[in-house]
Amino acid sequence: MDMFELLKRETDALLFRETKFLGIQDKLKLLGENGCYILAILSGFGCSSLDEMLMVTDKLVQKGLLSPTYEVLSNKKLAEELGLTYTYSTTKPEDCLFYIKEYFNQRTGYTHFVLCMNGKNYDTLSASTTVKEGTVRSYRVFN
Repeated sequence: MDMFELLKRETDALLFRETKFLGIQDKLKLLGENGCYILAILSGFGCSSLDEMLMVTDKLVQKGLLSPTYEVLSNKKLAEELGLTYTYSTTKPEDCLFYIKEYFNQRTGYTHFVLCMNGKNYDTLSASTTVKEGTVRSYRVFN
C-alpha cells in the first residue's frame, strides 16, 4: 500500500469518527428505551427533527443534566437550561406552555411520558400500551 492510500484511509477514519452518525444506533436504542421523557420535553420546547434532538441531548449529557442513558437528572436545572420553569403536580394544569403526563401501567410495571400541548397529546410511541392500559400518575409542568 502506498503512502497516498494510507493517508486516505486515515483521513476517512477520522472523518467517520467526527460525523453525527458515530454511535447513532446506540443513541437511538437508548432513546427508545429511556428517552420518552426527554423527547417529550424537547418536542414541547420546539425541537422538531431527529438531528436537533440528538444535538441537544448530547449537549445536555455533556452538561450533566442528562445521564448517558438519557434520563433527566434534575427537572429544575434542565428547565432553567432551556429557559423555562418546572413544576411537579398531581392535578392537571390549567395554563402552561406545555406539560408532560406520566403514565403508569400496573400490569407491566412500565412508566411512559406523553407531551401535552395546545389541548393535544403527543405520544412518541403513538400507540403505547402503558398509555392505553395505565393511569396518569403525575404532571410535569413547563412554562
